[in-house]
Amino acid sequence: MDQLVRSVRQAGPFAFCGIAVRRGGQDAFYLDGMDGLAAGPDTFWRAASISKILTGRAAWRVCRDAGVDVATPAYEVLGPALRGPKGQAPTIADLACHASGITDAGGYIIPPDQPLSDWLDQTGDAIWSGAAVGQQMEYANLNYVLLARVVEVVSDMRFDQAVAKSVTTSLNLQAYFNWAGAPVRPDHIATYRLGDAGFEAQIDKGAVTAPDVPVGHPHAFAPQGGARITLTSALEIASTLATHPQDHGWRDGQGAVLGPDGLFQSYAWGLQIYDDPAFYPHPLRGHFAKAYGMCGGVWSDPTRDVQFAYVLNGLPMNDENDALRPEELAIFKTIGDLSN
Repeated sequence: MDQLVRSVRQAGPFAFCGIAVRRGGQDAFYLDGMDGLAAGPDTFWRAASISKILTGRAAWRVCRDAGVDVATPAYEVLGPALRGPKGQAPTIADLACHASGITDAGGYIIPPDQPLSDWLDQTGDAIWSGAAVGQQMEYANLNYVLLARVVEVVSDMRFDQAVAKSVTTSLNLQAYFNWAGAPVRPDHIATYRLGDAGFEAQIDKGAVTAPDVPVGHPHAFAPQGGARITLTSALEIASTLATHPQDHGWRDGQGAVLGPDGLFQSYAWGLQIYDDPAFYPHPLRGHFAKAYGMCGGVWSDPTRDVQFAYVLNGLPMNDENDALRPEELAIFKTIGDLSN
């Protein structure tokens, strides 16, 4: 595995490659970085869409604890902006499984000082794809921004605090959305992209600070992709997936915008579910991630009791292809062979 990590980092090339594997309760970490980049299993990095596992679980937990049915129309929690122009009324669970009829076409990067409710009023019908609610899965980051606001309203807490109370503290995870609640001066690495002049830091260059925002601005924490985690905490997240909620989810056959490589077979509460993945020899539960030059994933192979996570840091500038890279396929193949 050490040789795989070195060859993957150099072939990419990447600024950093890390793989963590838990097999039979034993943890192993494999890391390799460019010259001058020191990182270990407890070094933080931006997790991109792995964050959705935490946001989805928090939404499910706070609704359960408050006795709120996840089949409740989201507009009853978030207001009339969540009624679509054709009478769409997605439920909380529809947001969580990307079957809400909502799209990213109208944007999802919202000014942190603007209340989410104001942005929704301003954006209007642009958030709606036109698809019938519950009939088609279309992956949209905005769903998880809205789900984060559900977390706030139902819990009566700020998003980051509600996630800490309902998920990360109880599961003993080190995970912080946009650094909120993180230790002072945490050990971390930037997210890089590869340009003509070499690797250039995109996110988290130098010292990091947490946002100071009021309730009603959950987007300031980037609930769709802004968690910072470590390889150690990524393995812990993977170990929780056996009990991750999968009710009220979406399954292929209900209609989908699948994306490259057919990367969605089933989805529920921030969890991608594969009964027969094309890229791995056994069923998988977890989530892929790709943003700002990082790609990776957190996964559980429930039939072999294997959990693993990987992060590749330093994709080329302007590389927005969501298809699995050869280096990722090599990682899945190697771990799949280990688990046979």
